[in-house]
Amino acid sequence: MALGTQRSGRDDRHGPRLGDEPMSQPMRGSIVHGPGAPHALLLRGRAGSQGMMRMGQKGHTLVGNSFPLSLITRRVVIEPASVQDLQVAAADRHMRSFWGHANTLVAAETAMGIALAPQTERPVLVLDEEGHPSLAGMSFEECWVVTPIYVDTFRPKVGEEVPLARIRNWQVLRMRWENA
Repeated sequence: MALGTQRSGRDDRHGPRLGDEPMSQPMRGSIVHGPGAPHALLLRGRAGSQGMMRMGQKGHTLVGNSFPLSLITRRVVIEPASVQDLQVAAADRHMRSFWGHANTLVAAETAMGIALAPQTERPVLVLDEEGHPSLAGMSFEECWVVTPIYVDTFRPKVGEEVPLARIRNWQVLRMRWENA
């Protein structure tokens, strides 16, 4: 799809969104194999809702521009990481974006060298029954957070797109939920 075209009633000028490829609907309790979902187990939660839990290192992972601390209800390891670490993870896993600030999206995609646009505008994270973050019914044990480090005294106005010249560097964090 060409940039600047409409898809699902939303402007697609930032390119394809993470997770746009269709995902088949596996049966309850089935192991999901194939592109985008290696070694994942589909589980049914309360009221028949479905969530994807990773089994092992490969699978789905979250990426966003911030993470709400109110969603941390179990042990989480947060480690500084590099842009290269994020790029390796993106090449090895299926990234699901919850990027919420359109004003830094283009700059972040340019600096990270990967697509960061979410499937929906300002997606909402919730917690699953085990205290893992969940997005669109999928549960995650890993999340990457990418935030700009602005040049001294700069603070963008609400809705103002941030030019690369105003970003000194990027902070990349890797969050992992432990299964203790």
